[in-house]
Parts: sequence; C-alpha cells; structure tokens
Amino acid sequence: MARGEHEVATVTAQTVRAFLAEQSERVQANRLNDYREAIDRFYKWLKAQGYVSENPVAGIGKAREAQKLIPAFTQEEVEALLRQPNTGRFTGLRDYVFMLLLLDTGIRLSEALGLQVRDLDLPNGHFKVLGKGRKERLVGVSPLPESHLRRYLVRRQTALASIDQDDNPWLLPNQCGGKLVPKTIQQHLKQYAQQAGISRVRVSPHTFRHTFALWFVRAGGSPFHCRRFSAIPASTCPDATVISPKLTSSPSSRN
Repeated sequence: MARGEHEVATVTAQTVRAFLAEQSERVQANRLNDYREAIDRFYKWLKAQGYVSENPVAGIGKAREAQKLIPAFTQEEVEALLRQPNTGRFTGLRDYVFMLLLLDTGIRLSEALGLQVRDLDLPNGHFKVLGKGRKERLVGVSPLPESHLRRYLVRRQTALASIDQDDNPWLLPNQCGGKLVPKTIQQHLKQYAQQAGISRVRVSPHTFRHTFALWFVRAGGSPFHCRRFSAIPASTCPDATVISPKLTSSPSSRN
C-alpha cells in the first residue's frame, strides 16, 4: 500500500475531531464547517473509489454558527421607499403593489413573481401561493393592500390590453407582458433605495420579508404563527421588535 493511501486509511473520527478542535481556536464556525465539508467530500470520494471502507466524518456534526440579526426597515424608510415608484406609469404602480404585498404578507420573492390573477380571492381576503417544494398555501391580505390590489388590477388590464396581452396570467408582469424576473425587480429596488437615500440597510425582497415578521410580532402575532402561515424561518421571526406597522393609504404619483 502506498504511503498516501496508508495515511488516509488510518484517519479516524477522533483524528478529524482533534483537527477541528485545534482549528476552532483560530477560525469562526462557518470556516470550520467548510473544513468539515471538504474532508467529508474527500472521504466520500475515497470510499466510492475503494481506498477506504469508512468515512470518519460521518458521525461528526457541524459547528453551531452564530445567527446574525437581519436588520429591518424603519417606519420612515418604508414610507420613503413607497414614495419612489412613479405610480403614474404601470410599471411604477406594479412595483408599489409588489412592495405592499411583501410588507403585508411576508411572501418570498419567487412566490410574489409566480402569482397569477387566478390565485387571488379578494372577496375572501386571501390568495394562493406556490412555495418551496411546490407546496400551496393560502395567504391573507389586509384591507388596505387589498384596495390597492383592486385598483391595480384595473390598470393592469388596461396596460396589457394596449399591447395585445389581455390573456396574460401573471399578476405582476413585465412591461412586455411576460413574467417579471427577480433581477429586474431587484434592480428597481436598488434604484428606489438610492433615490430615497437609504444606505443603513440593504433594500431587498428579503428585508421586506424580515420587516413583515417584525411588524407581525410587534402587532401581537406569535412567532409560531408567523412561521406557520408565512413559511418564515425561526431566525426571522424573533420574539420582539421596535417597529410598528403602518402603511401609507395612497401611493404617490411621481412624475
């Protein structure tokens, strides 16, 4: 047996644990998990090739990584963002409604962009989303965003009819009638952040989602229900916050 093969074959779980324990004094948990993952992948390959019979990493769990607090928007930042879209144009009104939906419901970016008009049940105050794992769930919508949605649907139909896209299924289509892609809305949010002078926090769909979670708990909702009905992870649904929910009653009409 070659020297290299003999060395890898004699490595045990104790050897790996000792190595990781030594490295834990020098690096953070996420880097330590990278080391563990690299060794694990290597030994899986060795085992598949027949060089070793056991993977010494198999019974070793990952190091616990610190949970970073995701910053949320302040009331002033939300109001500033909602003033930025030019709601005199269809795309601006669409972006305004998009932000309202995320703030009011906490749905994911992919869920929002995947919404079709047929998914809405406004008389009953909810809509259907297709989440991770292609699991469907009903999401409630508050009266104020619902009223904006109703007005938006009228404008949407007029805009789509003008480009012969009357049968377009998407609730939030692009300006050509196709499905809106994440990159486009993310670029728009970045532009609105610059216009609003917001640099303290990253303006992204995930930040809207986290802000919803904080507002939900602040308004008296439980973290359990936040996670259950909006499919938000526990780390995003803390037990307390300092933000109170308040949405503007009417969009600005910037020119």
